[in-house]
Amino acid sequence: MNAAINGPPTALNRRSGGMTLVELLVVIAIIAVLMALLLPAVQSVRESARVVQCRNNLRQLATAAASHTQAHGLFPSGGWGVRWVGDADRGFGPDQPGGWIYSLLPYLEQQPLWALPGDGQPESVTAVQKRGGRTLAETPLAVLHCPSRRPAGLYPAPGGRARGNNLDTPTVAARSDYCASAGSRSSCVGSAAPSSLPEPAADSTAWLVNRDQGYNGLVHQRSGVQPAHVRDGLANTLFAGEKYLNPLAYATGLDNSDNESAYVGDDRDVLCNCSGEADRPLRDTPGVGNRFHFGSVHAAGGGYAFGDGSVRLLAYDIDPETLRRLVVRSDGETIDASQW
Repeated sequence: MNAAINGPPTALNRRSGGMTLVELLVVIAIIAVLMALLLPAVQSVRESARVVQCRNNLRQLATAAASHTQAHGLFPSGGWGVRWVGDADRGFGPDQPGGWIYSLLPYLEQQPLWALPGDGQPESVTAVQKRGGRTLAETPLAVLHCPSRRPAGLYPAPGGRARGNNLDTPTVAARSDYCASAGSRSSCVGSAAPSSLPEPAADSTAWLVNRDQGYNGLVHQRSGVQPAHVRDGLANTLFAGEKYLNPLAYATGLDNSDNESAYVGDDRDVLCNCSGEADRPLRDTPGVGNRFHFGSVHAAGGGYAFGDGSVRLLAYDIDPETLRRLVVRSDGETIDASQW
């Protein structure tokens, strides 16, 4: 009787001890399908978070610009040219050789960084200033980078491209994924004028471009735009936005619109414009580079900060004429809100 009760295990009892190979494969397949379904959702959530951070960066820049305007009565200047970074002894406005990002540093809680290229001699360039200028050029800031594109860091400056008149030539440099709005000019300037100090007069031939011709944005070479000059309204005038970049050159410094430091004066690295259809904003496209236009890596469009501090998304298919009117500060043209 006992032998019958405690006899060999049945087939049912043998299966209860674990999973068969077929069952294991089925479970693995189900997990794989679930992961395939969930991964795009996870990536979408991550990208949404990166978009929010990118917009927040622009909001910080716009807030800093508002503080700059309140303190000095004008928007940050576009600086002198591609061969100049900031000079702490030359203050703010048209006399400042550094670009708009340099002028915003004190309002981004970066006063020590702003002070680096100072030597106490505003009419000359000394070895002290050049060393400070190099350290400035080699200092990246997270607020200048779209997290969907690339992290804050040092990127190559091949061929001495980041060389300058008031800094020692670095081999690597900080970059910016954002550019200020220079208006509707059809090309960038990027001039090196003046080549030395003291600064020539504003009407000197040493300045290569008449700043009244096409210099109709909030920021341009030697600019000093006051809020009263923005007759189209600050809410209808672009201050800055995401700039277009060639993805193949994110980390190389081999694109002419991304080969200088973030703190240079007037150059396509830090200033964008829109003169019409040819300057339509573009999503980052491999192999397409050397531009001075707005753009982004995000799927829906790019982020833009306006003169009133607001930040908005503008789609890639925005009417180019609408964008042109948005970058011009005082043309008196009406803007159809349905087109943006």
